[in-house]
Amino acid sequence: MKKIFVFISALALFGCEKVIDVDLNSADPKKVIEANLMAGSDSLLVRITETGDYFNFEETPNVENAIVYLITQSGQKMLAQMTSPGVYWIDSINSVTGENYTIEVTADVKFTTATSYLPPVVPLDSLYFEYFEPSGFFEGGYIPFVAFQDPPNEENYYRLIFYINGEEEKDLNVFNDKFINGTYVEQPLFGSDLEVGDSIHVELRSIDAEVYKFYNTLNAISGGGGPPGVAPGNPTTNLKGDIQLGFFGTYSRSVAKGEFPE
Repeated sequence: MKKIFVFISALALFGCEKVIDVDLNSADPKKVIEANLMAGSDSLLVRITETGDYFNFEETPNVENAIVYLITQSGQKMLAQMTSPGVYWIDSINSVTGENYTIEVTADVKFTTATSYLPPVVPLDSLYFEYFEPSGFFEGGYIPFVAFQDPPNEENYYRLIFYINGEEEKDLNVFNDKFINGTYVEQPLFGSDLEVGDSIHVELRSIDAEVYKFYNTLNAISGGGGPPGVAPGNPTTNLKGDIQLGFFGTYSRSVAKGEFPE
């Protein structure tokens, strides 16, 4: 097994992505679709809102009376029920990895579709803590790491989510395996103030290329760093049709838990 010690600064390895140019004038409201389907889940929640400014979440009017379908790779078509304004729910889904899923949305005569590939799980091997001596601006102490084996001979895209005492850290950490394909990855989790006894929960989500592009450009636009040359605009989306804000994504996940040591 080839082993590599990897420090991944989110998006440091990425190439430029095309950004959809949509006018975000606050006087011209835009509809937004958000939906995530997890492997093994038996339900899907689709949220449809309308906003005049995509980056102002104080007011997000809900879109009612939309028609929402989920279509499986085998052709099964399931109609969503609106459970509250702007929230559409589909039950009795048997979501499995290795298949494509499609949503179709009709809202105020605007038709939009999106397809996402649900990738297999990449298991987290471990969550561990390594002590580092003080140096430079680092006061010394333990740093949490997660380790996993990246599958060889295939392209993989990841989102790493870090929770402390049940609260999700806000950093958007997405990366691909362009330079780590087939290696054993040991990923440090920087940027968090941890105390003895803190509960740590880490999710490694496997996502498809289009969802990766969405998060990649969202991170660059929102100031989280990223490739040079990305102009202000809207995140790259896999939505095709009249609505061009938001995304439909699928993912599988592996979870590791631990407690910060003394």
